[in-house]
Amino acid sequence: MSSDFPPKQWDIWFATLREGTKGEQTGPHNVLVLSSPRVQRASGVVVVAPITSTPREAPWIVKVEPQDGGIELVSYIECHQLQALSPSRLASEHFVKGYLLKSGQR
Repeated sequence: MSSDFPPKQWDIWFATLREGTKGEQTGPHNVLVLSSPRVQRASGVVVVAPITSTPREAPWIVKVEPQDGGIELVSYIECHQLQALSPSRLASEHFVKGYLLKSGQR
């Protein structure tokens, strides 16, 4: 594991999501880390919300502009697709894609 574990809450990481059925996000995706390091240590899992660059509109989808998230494209956090993942599903190298809080708020 990277020295960046446990991931910080609100960081954006690259992860391999679990296999699923129609309508579920699966495979490699950017994800928003929702769980705090304390919860991660206690539970052994990282709770994440998948991020997609496919435009979507719904009350449970959060649009993120590149300047707000340190990411390259306008993206959409899918708050209805939460997953609890083993830390081994996160990129093994320090592959933080960005973060949601602007600098100075961290």
